[in-house]
This record gives sequence, C-alpha cells and structure tokens, in this order.
Amino acid sequence: MNITEFLVSCPLFDCFSQSELDALAQALMVERYPDGHVFMKEGQRGDALFLILDGKVSVTRLNRHNRKVEHLHTMTQGELFGLIALIDHGKRTATCTAASEVTAASLPVNAFELLYDSNAPIAYHFQYLIERQLAHDLRALNHALLDVLFSRKQKVPSMLHTVPREFDRPGGRL
Repeated sequence: MNITEFLVSCPLFDCFSQSELDALAQALMVERYPDGHVFMKEGQRGDALFLILDGKVSVTRLNRHNRKVEHLHTMTQGELFGLIALIDHGKRTATCTAASEVTAASLPVNAFELLYDSNAPIAYHFQYLIERQLAHDLRALNHALLDVLFSRKQKVPSMLHTVPREFDRPGGRL
C-alpha cells in the first residue's frame, strides 16, 4: 500500500500540501499485524501513534468497579489512536487490539517530535487533531458523569450533598 496515496485520500489530512504529505509519509512506518496483536496496553507508557490503513482495532478498558474488561469502540480504516501519548508521554488509558489482520502506519514519538519541530503546518494540524480528541473524550466523560449523577440522584438522594449545586440545575457547568 502506498502510504502517500492513502494520506491524500484520508479526510484527516485533506488540508496538507503535497510536500507536507510527503514529509509525514516518510516519518510513518507501515506494517501488517495479525489478528489479536496488542498495539497498546492500558497503563503502559505511550511511544507511538497509529493510523489504521486496513482492518479493525478493538478498544477495551478495565472497569475499575467490577474488574471486567469493557469493549469501548471498534476503529476502522482512517482512524488514529495513541495521539495523546505523543504529547504527554503518559500512560495509555485503554488497550487497543487488532480485531482482524490490520495494516497500520505508526509514528514513533521521536519522529513526531522531529516533524513537530521542523514543519509548522504539520504541527498545527496535529494540535488540531489532539484538540478534537480531547474534546471528544471530555464530552464522553461529561455524559458518563451525568448518567452517574442522575442515576444516583434517583437511587441515593443523600449522595447529592457531595455534588456542587451548579451541576444539579439545568444549564449547569457540565
């Protein structure tokens, strides 16, 4: 698979010039992974991001309350994962496993940092992708928090004393 042609056709990178696409393509490493391959494990430090070129990747997380693994999402062609770890070098918040044979392009942290420092348009675009990911994650957390708050409100009214009042009214800060 020609990575430059894939990047040209991928909506995530449609604002890149040809020279920017070429620079990104040179930094990416394309590999095929077997079904069941673990790209990243929850709790481990992140060292790369991945772009799915073909196949499916399952995203799971350990539920801290019942200690069961929960399926969160299945990613497909054109989706990125591992983006936030490139910025904060923090621990992974989920496990990503190949749910079929997968062809993916990886961008290691050191290659990302070189691109980031040397090519401003690519750096700005990755900042935008990170902002979108953070906004998506924040919305998901807000919805989950609201679900918990409202389910507890009905079941355990005494628990509401620990919730700030601005969260309890319509139009609150969530």
